[in-house]
Amino acid sequence: MKLIIGPPGSGKTTLILDEIRARLSKGDGRFRLVVPTSTMAAHTRNLLAREGFLVRPSRIITLAGLISELLPEKRAAGETELTLIVEEALERLKPRAFACAMDTPGLAAAIAGAMLELGGAGCGPDQWQALGSMRVWTSPAMADLGNVYAEVEAELTRRQLLMAPGLVSAAASAIVERSLSGCDALYFDGFFTLSPVEVSLIRAAARRLRVTITLPEWPGAAEARQSLRAAGAEEQRLSAVRSLPKVEIAPAATIHREADEIARRIVGLRDQGLGYSEIGVIVRSAGSFSELIESAFSRFGIPFRSFLARPLSAHPVAVWMSDLAAAIETGWESGAALAVLRNPAFRAGVSPAIERFTTKVIEAMPFSGIDRLKAEAERCQGGDAIMEALVALEAAADWNGKSLPAAQWAESLAPLLALALPPDSATIESARLSRARAAAIASVRSALSDGAALLGDEPAPFQKYWRHAWMAIRGGDLRLASNRRDAVALMDVYEARQWELPVVFVAGLLEGEFPRHPGIEPILPNDLRIRARQSGVLLRTREGRDQEERFLFSLARSRATQLAVLSYPQFDAKGEATLPSFELASIDAELAPAQPVLIRPSRPAPAAPPTVLASGDARTALRRVHETHSGTALETFLSCPFVYFSRHSLDLDEAPARPAERLDMLALGSLVHAVIVEWHKRGGPVERIFESHWERLTRKLRVPPGYHAEFERLRALRALRHYAADPKIDAGFQASFEQAAKVTLDSGEVVKGRIDRYDVDEEGNCRVIDFKYSRASKLDRLKRLEEAGALLQLGIYLAALRDMGYKPQAAAYVPLRSAEAWKFKGDAAEMIQSALDRASNAAARILDGVIAPNPAIDDVCEYCEMKSACRITEIRRGRVAPATA
Repeated sequence: MKLIIGPPGSGKTTLILDEIRARLSKGDGRFRLVVPTSTMAAHTRNLLAREGFLVRPSRIITLAGLISELLPEKRAAGETELTLIVEEALERLKPRAFACAMDTPGLAAAIAGAMLELGGAGCGPDQWQALGSMRVWTSPAMADLGNVYAEVEAELTRRQLLMAPGLVSAAASAIVERSLSGCDALYFDGFFTLSPVEVSLIRAAARRLRVTITLPEWPGAAEARQSLRAAGAEEQRLSAVRSLPKVEIAPAATIHREADEIARRIVGLRDQGLGYSEIGVIVRSAGSFSELIESAFSRFGIPFRSFLARPLSAHPVAVWMSDLAAAIETGWESGAALAVLRNPAFRAGVSPAIERFTTKVIEAMPFSGIDRLKAEAERCQGGDAIMEALVALEAAADWNGKSLPAAQWAESLAPLLALALPPDSATIESARLSRARAAAIASVRSALSDGAALLGDEPAPFQKYWRHAWMAIRGGDLRLASNRRDAVALMDVYEARQWELPVVFVAGLLEGEFPRHPGIEPILPNDLRIRARQSGVLLRTREGRDQEERFLFSLARSRATQLAVLSYPQFDAKGEATLPSFELASIDAELAPAQPVLIRPSRPAPAAPPTVLASGDARTALRRVHETHSGTALETFLSCPFVYFSRHSLDLDEAPARPAERLDMLALGSLVHAVIVEWHKRGGPVERIFESHWERLTRKLRVPPGYHAEFERLRALRALRHYAADPKIDAGFQASFEQAAKVTLDSGEVVKGRIDRYDVDEEGNCRVIDFKYSRASKLDRLKRLEEAGALLQLGIYLAALRDMGYKPQAAAYVPLRSAEAWKFKGDAAEMIQSALDRASNAAARILDGVIAPNPAIDDVCEYCEMKSACRITEIRRGRVAPATA
C-alpha cells in the first residue's frame, strides 16, 4: 500500500494518471480508479479519451460504484429514505427531549445527518450507549438520540437496508472474501480526507490488491494518514511542482458589479488570445451570487459550463408542484390556487390576462373550488390559457381526502407537468432557462416515482403520498449538462479540486461566507464531539470544520497556473461596508480595482418620460377631471406629484387586498371615526357600538377570523376606550362631527373636505380636531411634512369654518392610539393663509401638468404603491440617471 501526500498542485493526480497511462499503453485494464464524485470520474475519462487512451467506464468509478460492484445485492438507504425512516421512528417513540421540535421540518434530517456522521466514525447504536456509560454524554437528549438510532437501525434491518457507513463496512468484509473481478490495483484519488470506515475499506483492500492513495497535506487528513501508516502504508511526499501564479485582489462596489467585473476581465483575456476553456470561476457553493455571474455571462455573450448543483426544490417547476399540492390539500382555496396559476414557468402564469384574473379572484375571496375559478376565468377577457390550465387541473379537484396506491398518485400528478411552457431558444439566456426547465421537469417526474417507491403499495391519502414525494424532491439536485468545449467553467470549491486552469477567478470572498463560518450543530454539540474524540470516536469538531474551510480556500487559489483573481463586494445591498475575508490579509497580491463597464444595449433605450404634460389636450382633460379638489388629494400632490397623477388624474386603483390584508389603516380609521360619531350621538358603552360596527365591517370586507383580525379588533377597541374615557370637550363647547367643508380659492377652484370634529362655544370660537388612527410617532412625520409644505387640511378646515361665520382659534392632529395630550396649534390666521397659498399653488401646478416624482420627504416612498413605477428610490441612490423632460 502506497500513500502519496503533498500540497494542492504538487502533482499527486498526475502521478496516479501516469501509472494508469502506462497500464493502458500495455493494454492492461486490471485496475480501478476511485474518485469522490461522478463529475470527477467523467472528467478523468474524458481527459484520457482525448489523449487517445481507451478505458472502460467501469474502470474509473466513485466510491459508491466500487461498493456496488462488491455488493450488488445490498443497498444503502438514501438521505431522503433515511430521513423518512427517522421521522417514522420519532412518531413512534415520541422522545421527550425532541418534543418541542417535533413539528420542525429539519429535525429528522438533522438526526439522520448525525447518525450518518456517527456511523462514518464507526459508532453504531451499541457504541453510542457505551459512550453514555463512559459519561461522554449524560443528557436525556443524547439518551433519546440513542433510542432513535437503535430504532432506525432495527427498521433498516427489517427493510434489508443499511446506512451508507454500514454499507462501506460491509464492502470491507466483501473485498477480503471475493476481491474484484479482473483487478489487481486500486487507486484512490481526489479525496480531501477519509473517514474511519473508508480507511477500513482501504486497509481490507490492501490485503488482496495493490492500493495507492493520494491525500492532500493539511491537518484534516492527519488522522487518516496515521491510520494508513499504522496499516503499513509506505508514504511518499511530493512538493509543489509548479511556480505560484500571479495573484490579484479585485474589490468591486457590489455583488452585481463584482459579477460584471469578472465578465469584463474574461472578455479582455479572450481579446488577448486566451480561450474560454482556459478560464474558471470558483464560488463557495451554488446560490444567488452564482446566478448573478451566469446572468452577467449571458449579457456579455460569454459561453460557460456550469458544474453547480442547485437544489431541485428551489426551481419554479418544483415550487409549482408544491403549490399544486397545497391547493389540492386546501380543496382549491382561492389563494392557494392563484399561486399555482401565476407561476411564470407555466402557460397560465405568462398569460396577458393573468393580472386581470388575479384581481377578480382576490376581489371575490375567500372562496374555494375549481368551478368558481373557471367562472372567473370565463368572465376574464383573454383568459383562454387560464381556462385551459383549469380544465387540465380539474382531474385533481377531488383528490383531497382520497386514498390511492402511491404509484397511482405519481401517475396522476406527472401528466400535469405538461402545462409547463414549451422550450424557447430565441436567445442564449432563454435557451439556458428552457434547458433548466426541461431538466427540472424530468427530475420532478422522477422524484414523484421515488416518493411512491418510498411509501409502498398500500393505498394512502394524497397528503401522506405528497409528504414522501416532496422529501424526494427536496433531496434532489438539478444539474445542467453541457457539451460546449470552449466555455468558461463555473464551479463550486469541491468541483474545483479536479481542475487546473491558466486563469481562475475566486469570487465572493467575504468573511464568514468564503471561507464559510461553520454553523452550530443542532444534534451533536461541539463539546460532546471533543469528548467523543478523546474516547476514540473521531467526530469532526468545529476546529476541524474551520480547518477544512481554510483548506478549501487554499485549494481554490491553487487551481490557477498563471493568474488567480480574488474578488469580493465592498458594500452590501443596504450600502453598508462589508468585511472581506480575513484570509486575504495574509496573501501577497496586487490590488486591481474594478473598472467602469459600459454595456451596449441590444436595442435603443426608450426616451425618458416627461415630467410635465405639455399637450394642450392633456391639460384640457386635466381641467375637466379636476374641477374641484379635495384637501386630502392636494396634500397628496404636495407630498409627491407623481402619486397624485397616478391616483387622482389617471384614477388608477391599487391591487385589491387579500382577505387577511383588508383590515388596513384606512378601513380601521373609518371604523373608529364612525364609532366615535355614533357614541357622541347615542351615548352608552362604546364597546357595544364598536362590536356592531366591527361585525358589519368584517362581514362587508369578508375578513376571516384569526390572529390578525383579533389583534386589530383589540387595538381599535383599546383606542376607543381611551377616547371615551376623556373626549376632551371643554366646558362651554359643543362638539360636531363629519361636517362638510368647502373653500373657494382666489383662482376659482373649489377645495372640499370633511371635518372629523370641531368644537364651538357660545361666542362662535371654534377649534378643529383631525383624527389619525395612529400612534404619537405619526406626529413626527406630520411635522416633517408640514415643514416641507405638504400639509394644508387643518388650515382649509379652519377657513371653511370661518366662511361659515365661526371664529377659528386652534387645530390639532390627534393620534387615537396614543395616550399623549392633544397638542393644538393656536395660530389659526397663519394656518389659514398658509393653507390657502399652498392649495392655490398646488391647484395651479396640477393644471399646468406637473407630474414629476418629487417626494416631499424621504419616507413618503416607503409604503407608496407607485414606487416600483417611478423608481425614485434608485434615482436618489444614484443607481440610474434621473429622468429629464
